[in-house]
Amino acid sequence: RSCEMLRLKGEDVYRNENGDVIVHVRKGKGGKERFVTARAQYAEHILKTAGKVLPKEKVFLTLPGKLQNHRYRGDFAKGLYYELARPLDEIPKDELYIMRKERAGEKYDRVAMLEVSRQLGHNRIGVIAESYLYKT
Repeated sequence: RSCEMLRLKGEDVYRNENGDVIVHVRKGKGGKERFVTARAQYAEHILKTAGKVLPKEKVFLTLPGKLQNHRYRGDFAKGLYYELARPLDEIPKDELYIMRKERAGEKYDRVAMLEVSRQLGHNRIGVIAESYLYKT
């Protein structure tokens, strides 16, 4: 989210003990704190960008007026889901999420969906299913 990016400080981006790049969102939607794991393909770029400022300084003073942050969140969500998702034929039935209505029959990994939802700050897999996942 744009407001979260504008509050981001250099100290909020770091590498954890597992070697993952973490972005600490101190105050997200609803005032919630969360820790987002950068996707591997972007991790070094994110670390480098945040490393250009001092720990207490903001990483971004402004953002481009035409920033497509919802599109980027969607790309992040879909990419992360497919990184985490297990083969559907190997998932216990109670861990499958099965779509209804006009998307009836589409199946997804409920465990992967929950992790994506947490990373985005929703904590509701329905949001992920309806807004970010779709068969192409």
